[in-house]
Amino acid sequence: ESGYQNLTKLLSDAYLKVEPGDWPHIKADNLAKHSEGLIALTGGPGGPINAALLDGQKDLAASLLDKLHTMFGNRLYVELQRHHLRGEEAMNQSLLGLAHKLRIPYFASNGAYYADQHDRARDGVEHLDGPVIHRRQQGVGDEPRDDRGRHRDAGRPATERRPIK
Repeated sequence: ESGYQNLTKLLSDAYLKVEPGDWPHIKADNLAKHSEGLIALTGGPGGPINAALLDGQKDLAASLLDKLHTMFGNRLYVELQRHHLRGEEAMNQSLLGLAHKLRIPYFASNGAYYADQHDRARDGVEHLDGPVIHRRQQGVGDEPRDDRGRHRDAGRPATERRPIK
């Protein structure tokens, strides 16, 4: 019950306690205050930990992960994804290294970008490599998306992404 109450509080704050024109987000101190009963995932390619690693800032990535670990304890999971993108395997190895170092469990997920194989073929992708486990939102707030549903921040340097405040 406390988890549901905290989730509704955080969601309300994400939309109602932001500056006009800003996208919904949750500040770290508010997340820490309302983390009881919640499970946290580190987020995929659009998340701040991946962004720091992508920019070669391993210490920053470790610091962000440690901050989340302090908030959530054994309710935090490092997310690994495999979409067969360039650099993704190296990213997963870096994430695994941090997870082992900080003794944080990890799990595999994937983003589902196509409802079925026919939709994927229309986009010029010829085969489906494996089953899609599930789809979830990235990060601690609602990530901005482009007109095709992809994360707006994906592929941008960490300095141009939404920071953890």
